Amino acid sequence: MKQKIFKQEYAELLEENIASNVPLYTSEGFAYDPNAVMDGNFKGNPNLLNDMLPHVSSKASEEVEAAIILYESFKELNPLQASYKPFWLYLSHVELYPYMYKRWLLNPSESISRRADYIDSHWFYKDGKLRSHLEGMYWLVRKSAVISEDGSIDYEYTRFLFSRRVLGDRGIAARQFIFMNDKVFKGVLKYIMDNENTIFEHHMQARATYCAKLLNQKGGVVDLSAWTENELWNKTTINYGRKDRIYPRTSSNYIC
Repeated sequence: MKQKIFKQEYAELLEENIASNVPLYTSEGFAYDPNAVMDGNFKGNPNLLNDMLPHVSSKASEEVEAAIILYESFKELNPLQASYKPFWLYLSHVELYPYMYKRWLLNPSESISRRADYIDSHWFYKDGKLRSHLEGMYWLVRKSAVISEDGSIDYEYTRFLFSRRVLGDRGIAARQFIFMNDKVFKGVLKYIMDNENTIFEHHMQARATYCAKLLNQKGGVVDLSAWTENELWNKTTINYGRKDRIYPRTSSNYIC
C-alpha cells in the first residue's frame, strides 16, 4: 500500500494559516481537504495508528516505543523522503491525528495566539525539525539506532537519548555537525552514557554542549567523519574528558 501524503501547495497552505485553523485542532478529527491528498512513492503501514496509540504519553518510556514503531514503519526512506514536509503533515493531520490530538491536547482557556504557537511547535516547524513531534521522533531514532549486518537493530542509544531529553531536540542532537554524522553522534552518545555518573552526573546539558563546542573546534582541523565511534570516544576522553575543562567553575558559568 502506497503511503498517502499532502500535495505541496496544501501543506504550505496549512502552515500559512495556523492561527485561523486553530478551531480545527480542537476536535478529535481534523477537517482536511480530501482533494489535497495524493499517493507518495513509498509504502505505508496500515496499522501505524493502532500500533502507536497505546503509547500516547509524555513519559519517555512510552514515547520511545511510539518513536521506534514510527521509525520501523519508514526505516527504508531515503533522506529526501524522510525530510518531506507534506508527508509528515499528512501523518500529523490525518493518519496519526488521533495520536497527535491526545499527545498535544490544546488548552481551550488559552488565547488563539498561544494555541497557534503550540500547534506551530508540535505539528509544524516553529522550533525546527526535531521539535516537530513526529518528524523529530523519527529522526532521533534513525540517527541513534545501530543496525547490524544481519538487519537486527539495537536501540540502546535511542532509549538513552529519549530518557535524557536535555540531549535531544535542544542538546547535542540540535548540533547539526554532530547529528548529521552518524558515527560522530553515536560516539558522543556513547561517551556521555559511559560517563553519566561522573562527568555528566550534574549539568548534563551544559557539559554535553561544551563537548559539542570542542568537537566543533576539532572539526575545523580534522575530518571527524574519518573517525570510528571508538576513536571518537577515545579522542574525546583524552582531549575533552578532563574535569577541569568540562566541569563548571560555578553553577552558571561554564568553561568555554
